Amino acid sequence: MKRYIYIVVLIIFCAFSWFYVIRDYKTGESEYLRFMKDAQVSYDKKIFDDAEEKYKKALLKKPNDKNALFGLAKTYFSLEKYEDAVASCKKILEKDPKNQEITIFEAKCLQSGGKYRESIDLLSKVEQSKQVKNMILDMKSKYSLMYFKVKFPKNWDVCSPPTLHLAVLAENENAVAYNSKGKRFAHGKSTYLGPVSDDGELFPAIDDGQWCFVDKDGKRRLVPDNEYEFLGPFCKGFAVVKKNGKFGYIDREFNEYSIDYENAYNFADGNAIVKDEGKIKIIDTEFNVIKETEYTAVVADEYGYTNHFGVSVFIKDGTAFLCNPLGENVTKFSADLIGLPAAKDSPIEFKRGDKYGFVNPNDGKIILEPKYEEAKAFSQGLAPIKQDGKWGFIDISGNQIVEPSFSFIGTVSEEGTAFVQNEAGYALLTFYYLSK
Repeated sequence: MKRYIYIVVLIIFCAFSWFYVIRDYKTGESEYLRFMKDAQVSYDKKIFDDAEEKYKKALLKKPNDKNALFGLAKTYFSLEKYEDAVASCKKILEKDPKNQEITIFEAKCLQSGGKYRESIDLLSKVEQSKQVKNMILDMKSKYSLMYFKVKFPKNWDVCSPPTLHLAVLAENENAVAYNSKGKRFAHGKSTYLGPVSDDGELFPAIDDGQWCFVDKDGKRRLVPDNEYEFLGPFCKGFAVVKKNGKFGYIDREFNEYSIDYENAYNFADGNAIVKDEGKIKIIDTEFNVIKETEYTAVVADEYGYTNHFGVSVFIKDGTAFLCNPLGENVTKFSADLIGLPAAKDSPIEFKRGDKYGFVNPNDGKIILEPKYEEAKAFSQGLAPIKQDGKWGFIDISGNQIVEPSFSFIGTVSEEGTAFVQNEAGYALLTFYYLSK
């Protein structure tokens, strides 16, 4: 008999327990729905502080609830609490990582908080809808301009090698250099300033009418006894010189080597290119000819570099060939003109007829067909192009990132900056999504 009594008591206890559980659940559910409804009303009325409080109370009833978290994220966004909004989105994505709506909203929060790079990285992981593509293009097109107070002449020369990203300018009658952050270097009394040497310290310069080397402060550091017609930067211990109409090399002690070439170019990877007896030859640091090519010319940048990131361009019979630094046309690509890379593994410009396009320097495959008036090599995923007489930027898909509106544009540095010129003057352009 006692056994049955125990069973009856147990049944009654369980019944009461379930009653309270169901009652509490219904009460909690009711309060959750009430808080959610009140929060939405406040949100619609743009009383965002009250909406925030109500969504938080709803989350106390249902922790990590997707609808409450998303409502709270949108409220934070309206309150310009972008980091809190991102945190709410991340909580949803922990359980639902493929939710495209939440991912796009998180990217929007990151963008509004100025974190363009993170936003673009996030958007690259979702389906590339028109909305997503437009968001990415919009962020890529955001930039600022920092104008220089001094006045410069029309020419604006960017130093090589490209990784140093220094610009050499003229300030009144003197030359100065600026780095990719806009910091001023070598502001002495030189009337000419060449590219910085590979040690990042010395600049070939014309100071008081004499060729010499100056430091970052514009002070003379190396002054030759001989009179030279030209000095290049030191590369691998040697600098190109011109003397009595001939080219050759000097070391840092101004010892002269083989000053009898028709032309000579900077050393890179232990080799240099020279022109001798009408032929392009490759020499080593002992000035021995290691290869005599079939070419009659080589493409060099403004400062005598023929090797950019392991890519060189040689010329024969008016045709340019995409080669390695030893003159081997491994890609089998040729054009009327071919440029040199501004960044490793990035597309370079080429010209066929009167239009420019872009080619992959590693395999010779065309990236963008020729359609631009002028173009410069890609760097940081962007390339300067000229249309209707003005310069702008495109991305690697050919999308217009910056409308052609500048009279000059340089390549983009690793800092996300580029030197530009418009009707207002010279400036340093900074892309927000690339800026560090």
